Amino acid sequence: MKTGTPVPTACIAAMLLFALVGCSEDTTSDDVTDTGGSDAAADADSGSNVGPSFDGQPTSEELFSNSVTSVVLEVDYEDGAAPYMSTGPVAGSDPWELSQRNLDRLFEDNGAVVTVPGALSDMENIGDTGRDSHTVQQILDLADQHRDMSSGGHTATYYIIWLDGHFADGDGAVDNVLGVSLGDTGVIAMFKPVIESLGAIEATRAFGEQAVLIHEFGHAAGLVNRGVPLTSEHHDAEHGAHCINRNCVMHYTNEGAAELATFVARVVTAGDVVLFGDECLDDVDALAE
Repeated sequence: MKTGTPVPTACIAAMLLFALVGCSEDTTSDDVTDTGGSDAAADADSGSNVGPSFDGQPTSEELFSNSVTSVVLEVDYEDGAAPYMSTGPVAGSDPWELSQRNLDRLFEDNGAVVTVPGALSDMENIGDTGRDSHTVQQILDLADQHRDMSSGGHTATYYIIWLDGHFADGDGAVDNVLGVSLGDTGVIAMFKPVIESLGAIEATRAFGEQAVLIHEFGHAAGLVNRGVPLTSEHHDAEHGAHCINRNCVMHYTNEGAAELATFVARVVTAGDVVLFGDECLDDVDALAE
């Protein structure tokens, strides 16, 4: 689990509400695009309820079954693009606690231990990539070069890299993509210049950044109908692997900067810091049965 003293749920809700209700205007217009060696990565103790081991990045069915006992986030960042850490209106408030709590909820029923880095010292600065935009292949090349943890046995690892540049598609750099999840590779890229447009207040950007990470991890894990079977009709096929529930972080409108900020503010106003809707949670819970 993440090191440090957990922040009470009520405190996180208050911090998020303070940070996001007064968010500045939207300076991006579109979406979060989805494209098709540490002690923390060691297998958890194998007990009688541990399922078969797996080789390589697990399927969604394996991920949420008892095959996986440990889920680890490995985080790297380009020089000048470090993730936001402790910030906000409450001294010592930790935006990473938002991801910790949401991933803990995803794996609540299968009992996997989720390890989220708690400090920059738990992450690696990879230096300057020399690029101001990155294609899918270039991101995967960076992962091949810098990823230290591999998935296998009973441990699933995910590699998240913060980049000081933009996503690039076939037409060149795209200025409104906050993050991408690269298919079934377990690789997620976060684009710091776009994240910095989320608002004028640092806490807004910090917690918005975590909401982007939660959204992208959802895709990497197989949501929505991307590997995790549906238990109800909530797949918004018109908008890709997204949920029809507007109160779920996996709804497509939450990919725009202003929409994302409004969504998080609305959720925490209700006193809940779990950003996934019941439909998506039911899907993953069903795999753990």
